[in-house]
Parts: sequence; C-alpha cells; structure tokens
Amino acid sequence: MTSTHFNAGRAGMATGIRPFDVGRDLPQVTELVREAFAQELRETGSRPLHNAGLYSRLHSFLRSEPANLFSFMRMFDGFVYVDRGRVVGNVSMQKLDSFGHRWQLANVAVAASHKRQGICSRLVQAATDNLRTLGAKHAVLQVRTDNLPARNLYAKQGFKRLGGMADLEGRCPLQIGPRPSNPAPISALPGEEWQQMLDLARVQVGGHMQWWHPIRPGDFVHDWPRRAGEWLGEALGVSSVTRFGVRLGTERLATAIVLRSAHWKRLHRVSWWTRPQQYGQYEDGMLDALAGLMAAQAHCRLHVQVDADHHQAIEGLTAMGLRAKPSLDTMRCELTPERREPGANRRFRLRP
Repeated sequence: MTSTHFNAGRAGMATGIRPFDVGRDLPQVTELVREAFAQELRETGSRPLHNAGLYSRLHSFLRSEPANLFSFMRMFDGFVYVDRGRVVGNVSMQKLDSFGHRWQLANVAVAASHKRQGICSRLVQAATDNLRTLGAKHAVLQVRTDNLPARNLYAKQGFKRLGGMADLEGRCPLQIGPRPSNPAPISALPGEEWQQMLDLARVQVGGHMQWWHPIRPGDFVHDWPRRAGEWLGEALGVSSVTRFGVRLGTERLATAIVLRSAHWKRLHRVSWWTRPQQYGQYEDGMLDALAGLMAAQAHCRLHVQVDADHHQAIEGLTAMGLRAKPSLDTMRCELTPERREPGANRRFRLRP
C-alpha cells in the first residue's frame, strides 16, 4: 500500500487522502457506505454492513497475531478521504487473481455533504495510481446504469464499458398482447444440447465481459446427476426445467430460454441468451412462448435475466408487466505501468 506521512500531532484535524486503516476507519466507512448506497441496501439487505461491524471488532483481537492480521488487512485495501478527521470518502481495492494483475474497485462513496468537490475523482485516481505501482494490468468496477454522472467520471479516468445484465421481475398472470403474425420457428431444446447453449451464452457475453465474469461450463453441463435431479424434481412436482429456442441449422442456436421453476416457492427464473446479430428477430415469438408456459401459473413470481444491450427483449418483457430492477454496468481500465526512478515512491500527504 502506498505510504502517507502527516503531522501526527495534528492528524485528528487533517484533510486529504490516506490509506484505509481497518481498525480506525471501518466504523466510519460502514456508515458512509450505508448512506451512499441506501437504496441498494434496501433491495439487497444490510448483511455486508453487519459483517463489517464484526470485522472492526475483530481487528483489535487480531493485532496479537501478526500473520493473521496481515491476511485480514489485505481484505481492506483502499483509500479514504478525510476532512478534519472525519472520513467523507472511500474507495476499496480487491484483488481478483493470485498474480495481482486484476483488481476491482468497490465501495466508491462520498458523503452527501462533500459531493461535487472532486473527492471521488481523486480517490479513484489514487487507487489506480497505486495499482500501477503494484504492477496491476487492469482495474474493473461496477456502476448503476442510470448513474450518468458516475459513469462519466469513470470514463474520464480511463474506464470503458464492458457490458452488463438486466434483471426484471413481476408476478403472474402476465399481460399478454396479440399473437405474433409471423411466429418464429421455436422448438423445445433437450438438456443434451447444453454445449450449444454454452456456445450461445459465450457469443452473447463476448470475450471482454467474460474477462470479468466468465461463463462457467458447469452451469450448463447436463450430466447424469443433473438429469437425475431434474427428473426427481419433476416427478415430485416441486421443480421443473424447460428449455426452448430457435435453431440456426443443426449446430447453433440463435436464441434460447431456460425456465427454472421452483413450484414449492411459486418462483420461476428465466435466463435468456441471444446472438447479438439476431437481436430484433425472434423476441415476439419467444415472449409468446414464455407467456404460454406461464399462463397457468397464477400469483407466482417471475424473474428474468437478459443482456442489458438486448433492448428489444427488455421492452417486450416490460410490456408484459415486468419491472426492470436497477442494473449494473461493468467498466474496465487498462493500467499502463508508470515510469519511475529506482526507489521512487508516490506519497499522499494530508493537508493540515
């Protein structure tokens, strides 16, 4: 972590950027994140902040074990911005691989009383500068799609959008429109065609996005334990899996939906993949098929995940009564190592 020096006698009233100290800063950062992400916490729960409070209390105990303390501290790399001793800004850095080439920036937050003062920009710059000194090659972060000011700020710092996923949810019955006049050639897809579904998902997500969130074959493979589990769930009437889509020849899929139903929870989850070049061609037919499957599922919850750039699908699902949840875009910055003189070390100084 980049070092910082300041007048210890006046540190309580200092202002500026310094490395995050888990024992000193975690309680204030927890409250800062609670304030900055209040809406997201209402939707996802506050368990992470509860855990942060436990970590803060653990820190004093771990001081007696230097080896454990070092591993513990690596969980909380980052910087804070302090205004006269009060933490008003934060950015966390999390290593994504064992080599330290890929890092994630998270918990980028500034107190409402200190917004529009350039603090967020300075924190992100401090983090990326520090990652360059560590030999990192890429930094990645996630930002809400509708947060245009933050997206613009990150773009100015060199971050480029990789992609994102959209989540929509609603309740049955769905609002069904007129049947498509020219229905798509939709057919049922057996689980044995999992390799084609895997290839379709990889094509849609693309190589850059897979760098951040790789498509895992294990989520698609249809081996005998999974076949047995699906058969048993359907036989007992507690769950079912339905796959359908449009084929391109015999070896490829144009679009596919996997509907996983937990009947005992009255919950249905949909994963929808489409080749980007096929956007706008099969949405009406796929939505009509989905509506037909859900017609008898009154008072059930439906959750759909689809690529955020598949606007035709999102518009169709919205017309059926589903509500789009706040979604996140993933952005990445390629870090060019800085040229430094031997022994040089960047320092951040707190302004008294």
